[in-house]
Amino acid sequence: MRNADCGWGNYCINGACVRGCTEDANCGATEACVSGLCRPKPTNQCTAAGQCAENQDCVDGQCRAHCTSSTECPANNTCTIGYCMPADSGGSGKACAANCDCPSGESCVNGFCRL
Repeated sequence: MRNADCGWGNYCINGACVRGCTEDANCGATEACVSGLCRPKPTNQCTAAGQCAENQDCVDGQCRAHCTSSTECPANNTCTIGYCMPADSGGSGKACAANCDCPSGESCVNGFCRL
């Protein structure tokens, strides 16, 4: 399969057609424009606490669990300002939905590119 098989404005990536974009409005309701491609939004993205699971708040656009210590947080997270937040592991910090959205050598961790 090639880009031409996907139609104008779409791209063939890993054998699947992916819509091209310049802004989130070009994508579906469950997608965001990431590096010129419509990608699924991270499942814990939010704009208000009501969109998050019980015992979570919407912090900086992501549903975050309350904590008092980093031992209460998942791997690669630390307890910062009372919430489990991604540990600063360096990297670009660019928003992502998958590793391929990140610069070479970085991985997508909790919606952000990290080393």
